[in-house]
Amino acid sequence: EYAGAAIRAYGEENFLCCGKHFPGHGDTNIDSHLDLPLVNKSPEELEDCELSSFRSAIAAGLPAIMSTHILFPHLEKQKIPATMSRSIITGLLKEKMGFSGLILSDGMEMEAIKKFYGVPAGCVEAIRAGVDMVFVCHDPHLMEESIKAVTAAYEEGKFDTGEFDASMEKILRYKEQYALPLERVETPNPPEKRIADLCARNAVLMRRTMASADKNQKIPPLGEHPLFIGPLPYRSTIASSKADGSLSFPRWFAERLGGVSAEITVNPDSGEIARVTSMAATVTAAAEVTGVVLGCYNGHLNRGQIELARSLATAAEKRDIPFVAITLRNPYELKEIPSSSFRLAAWEYTRNSFEALEGVLRGDYIPSGNTV
Repeated sequence: EYAGAAIRAYGEENFLCCGKHFPGHGDTNIDSHLDLPLVNKSPEELEDCELSSFRSAIAAGLPAIMSTHILFPHLEKQKIPATMSRSIITGLLKEKMGFSGLILSDGMEMEAIKKFYGVPAGCVEAIRAGVDMVFVCHDPHLMEESIKAVTAAYEEGKFDTGEFDASMEKILRYKEQYALPLERVETPNPPEKRIADLCARNAVLMRRTMASADKNQKIPPLGEHPLFIGPLPYRSTIASSKADGSLSFPRWFAERLGGVSAEITVNPDSGEIARVTSMAATVTAAAEVTGVVLGCYNGHLNRGQIELARSLATAAEKRDIPFVAITLRNPYELKEIPSSSFRLAAWEYTRNSFEALEGVLRGDYIPSGNTV
């Protein structure tokens, strides 16, 4: 129901959206980035769960579907994943389910393809299976080898030329439908940016301090010389894009709110924890620290951030200055940071999120996300 509403909304705004991963990726504990998963469900079981979801999405007008690199032995007798299976891509998706939209592959450099079949050969077989577009996105050498393999396969007559041409025509048709006109004029403050700002602001969540049950609790003033601490963003999973090191949480906030910044490694050791804590604990500096703000990034996976947060909370409490801990991705470390702290969840390491947090730290408004 929710996917259908999203598909219709994207369509109204002429955005190309894609449903993934066909015929289903939810019932395996293996990551296809790392290995070759298997889903041993019968066709009836798949129909009751995975396929019924895709049928509903197709009925709602889904324009594109992405395949999955998973073995489905009850749908494909050969030991090949769905992406390379003509029985699944053409026989099931196109013919039985009647999908006529754009079919995309998942990343062909994932180990489920690369380790077991090879990227160039996998691309050839995916196209033979009925995939319209195969993705080789990271390694220029593999891109070149895959292009050569597909070209050679075409010249050797391994593809149905009518089907190949139909895929090309479909891709060009979608490009014509969805490509932005070159003369698009950017407005100084487009409504999309205003909506994004509002979403970021409304998403900020606060956990109350132990000393207060006040749902209207504000972050106290950070003073004239706050200390902002945090790591740079990093490629948090193998599916993530490369991190943009130009955006620094501590530097961004020090520039806007004054004070100083301290960039830390993503998993600080005891020496780094002691050094950074001493910056917050000192009372002899010419410009004495008046408040401490720590930005955490997947601290539940990098325990040094948790230890640093606890150390900073203790130092701030001894000096009676505010300590604020903010999660900039997953929020799980909030429950391990002392409840005497002011704890915020902002969900993402982006400028939009930082702008929303700036208003909270200035005391302009109370976070309107669910208070827990």
